[in-house]
Amino acid sequence: MELSAKVEYGVRAMLDLGLHGGRSTFEEIATRQSIPPGFMPQIMCDLSKAGLVVTARGHGGGVELAGDAAAITVRAIVEALQGPLAIFRCLHAPDRCPGHDNCVVQEMWSEARQEMAGVLERTTLGKLVTRARRQPQALPLAARGER
Repeated sequence: MELSAKVEYGVRAMLDLGLHGGRSTFEEIATRQSIPPGFMPQIMCDLSKAGLVVTARGHGGGVELAGDAAAITVRAIVEALQGPLAIFRCLHAPDRCPGHDNCVVQEMWSEARQEMAGVLERTTLGKLVTRARRQPQALPLAARGER
C-alpha cells in the first residue's frame, strides 16, 4: 500500500506548521518543505474541513494549526486527505466482495490495516515536531533555513 503524494505533502505541511508555530502562508510552507505550490490549496482545504487547520484570507492571512500539535494524530491527517484507511476495497466496502463472508485472507488484511492505523493513531504531530527538532538534518534544506 502506498499513500498518495497529497498525504506526504500534507503531513509535511502540518509538520511545518508545528515547527514554526503561528500563521504561515501557503507559499512559505511550500518553499520550506519543497512541496509543489499547486498542491497547497487543496491540501489546506481538506485539512480545514477536517478541523485540523484554520485559514484566514487577506492581508496577514495564512494558515495555522487549529489545535495543539500533541492532540493531532497522523491518522487524522491521513484520513482528512485520503479518506478512511483501507488496504483493500473489501475492508471498507464488503458488499462489493462476493466472498467476504468466508474469505481466508480478509482477516489478515484487516489485522494489517489495524496495525497501520494504530501506528498512525499513536503518532501525533507533536511527536513528529519533537523528532524533527532533534534531527534537523532530516528536514528539507529550506525548512532548516539553508538553501
